[in-house]
Amino acid sequence: MEKRGQLTYLKFANVDNFLFLGLKIRLLLLEFDKSLGK
Repeated sequence: MEKRGQLTYLKFANVDNFLFLGLKIRLLLLEFDKSLGK
């Protein structure tokens, strides 16, 4: 039972990292667009 909980936690942690990465990339793209627009 303990192991299953750990695996689930790891899965959620991975999803969190993935979402965070997506946000960072989106912000970087926004900054890039701004610099191009000038």
